[in-house]
Amino acid sequence: MATDLQKYQMDHPSTSQYTYHPLPPDSNAIRVLRLLPSKDKAAPIECELVEYLLPESESGIHPYEALSYVWGAGSKPQSIFINGHTLQVTGNLHAALLHLRDHGLERILWVDAVCINQSDEKEKSHQVPLMGAIYGQAGNVIVWLGEEENRSNEAMESIRLAAQDERDLVNVSMNRFLRKVHGKDPEIPSVWNQESNTGATMMLLQRTWFRRIWVLQEVGLARSILIVSGAAKLSGYAFVLGLQRMDLPYKNHPGLEGLVTSVFDLIKGSIFRSASQAHPGNLSIDELIDRYHTHEATWNHDKVYALLGLSSDPDTPALKPNYELSWDRVFRHLIEYIIPGAVSVTTWSDKEVAVLKTKGYILAMIDSVQSHNSKTKVTLVSKKSSRKPTVKDEWIIQPSAEPIQEGDIVCLLQGASKPSIIRPYRDYFAVIMIGTTFEYVSTHLRVKEFDPAHHARGTSLHHLLLVWNWETRSGDTHEKELQLVTPQDPYASGTSTQDISSFAPIWEDIVETAARGRVKRMEVLFEILGDDLPITKAAVVAAAENYEIGTALLKLLFKRKGENLPITLDVVIAATRVVSNVERMKLLLEQRGDEIPITEEVLKIGIGTYYGYELMKLLVAERGKHLPITDEVLKVAAQDYRREGIFNLFLETRGKSLSILAELELLEAMDSATSTGTR
Repeated sequence: MATDLQKYQMDHPSTSQYTYHPLPPDSNAIRVLRLLPSKDKAAPIECELVEYLLPESESGIHPYEALSYVWGAGSKPQSIFINGHTLQVTGNLHAALLHLRDHGLERILWVDAVCINQSDEKEKSHQVPLMGAIYGQAGNVIVWLGEEENRSNEAMESIRLAAQDERDLVNVSMNRFLRKVHGKDPEIPSVWNQESNTGATMMLLQRTWFRRIWVLQEVGLARSILIVSGAAKLSGYAFVLGLQRMDLPYKNHPGLEGLVTSVFDLIKGSIFRSASQAHPGNLSIDELIDRYHTHEATWNHDKVYALLGLSSDPDTPALKPNYELSWDRVFRHLIEYIIPGAVSVTTWSDKEVAVLKTKGYILAMIDSVQSHNSKTKVTLVSKKSSRKPTVKDEWIIQPSAEPIQEGDIVCLLQGASKPSIIRPYRDYFAVIMIGTTFEYVSTHLRVKEFDPAHHARGTSLHHLLLVWNWETRSGDTHEKELQLVTPQDPYASGTSTQDISSFAPIWEDIVETAARGRVKRMEVLFEILGDDLPITKAAVVAAAENYEIGTALLKLLFKRKGENLPITLDVVIAATRVVSNVERMKLLLEQRGDEIPITEEVLKIGIGTYYGYELMKLLVAERGKHLPITDEVLKVAAQDYRREGIFNLFLETRGKSLSILAELELLEAMDSATSTGTR
């Protein structure tokens, strides 16, 4: 029995392959697909391609719908008919057109696989930059998730019910009123929250569409979005609202939450985009790549080109789409645009990885990380961090494809306009975010900016060997990166990965920064470099003056470095200034005994601290008459009646060896303290 397609071909014996006619060069001309109606749902798909000129102003909406879908590799090609000629399309697109075809009215669509001549690289390079305007000016963007399978219709209905519940819960006052009247929480239908329905929903979210990089621009510029799965349809806003209401088990699907939630924000934003004005991108290309580089693309080029419509720098010549260039050249041009100060860049045609030789400043270290609702909140420690126990400033950073970790480094690469976040390894640093902005979390209406230039001022410019890997990091990622880095290392004395002497200056900066943070930061650094971790005098001072956990840090440093740990007068002074100076001094004395320098300056500083008496009592017990209790030290102790115990302790220790002049000065100091009301 003949199929509908065979019948069509018998009725149209002259049917041949469709041939594209070139579009006018250097214009905004595109093609739109006129999908002809049919009352027979199984009838062959008949269409017409029509040229359409997009307005230069890139504003307003126009009477066509743009399709957002996945081509669908591996399925048997299907035929559609354009102006009486056949064109092969993927099975997924064929299914979408069947579902979208009306019984009586034609439908005007823009579909990339049909409206762009895919065999003409020059046309593709010209049409791709127009795609932002195409989706942004469409009257509607239709998201085709695929045909009904794995109970996807039930999932769509569950999402709809969850969105409805979320809407009902918005009126908090009414719910409180009902609670008071009935003495209990109002009953809310929860059929959508049954385990079977959440399972079907998770299957829906694992469809390829959510992993595809082109969808970001397609929904990120849309003014109106319709989500279609088989026969089920939902508005984009209701779709996201329902999914955010559901308590979905993302933890069982590593990496999925980041992929889908990055799309959610773009879909929800569609209803707020102006219908009369173009939607300018507010993120730079480096920020967009940081967010989305783990999304999938058929061609690696599209991991850059698919984001240009969302970016604030879409017309940059260095980023202009050119499919005739090899991928390694496209990747290299991108890096040279973002980091013009890079010494050299190595890329590969078959890898989404680049090795960079560059220079940079160490600005800070990530001390804590909290992630919630696609926002990441961090606290930082730096060499310029206050040694006093104040509440650390909190900063919000943009979402990233690769999660930020405690201990990651904030640096400013030479030539870059924004800080980067890198992760230390023994032989290199992995780029986690190439361009980061920090938004201050204000609780008292204070305004503060993270100024990279301020943090870099007075610090050293270091050689850096970086690996920027766009593939999702896994257990063997480090080993793969190490194979790329070892022959590339321009600073090591040889090919051995054990020699880190050439990297010592940057590690010294990192260690000093870590000494102002938590013990875990230092432990991780020891895990990376072991006994090769360079501990400078400055780092020990930073640990000694760390108000919160300095004692624990010093214990760790003594344990790992032993006699090689540099304990100088500056370290002792730093330990003396803090509130917990007694336990810190006790640790120093236990470890080094008579080697610890207790000078007149140390005593004068210690006298004025909160636990000054306890500290002086410890030092007297340890050093006795060898303690440098000078006349100047006694005068400091005599200047405040609260230090009377210290004064008497010193007199007992020193004995009656005061000079007449010193006695007169002491009496004068004590009289002065009395007259100023401190006694």
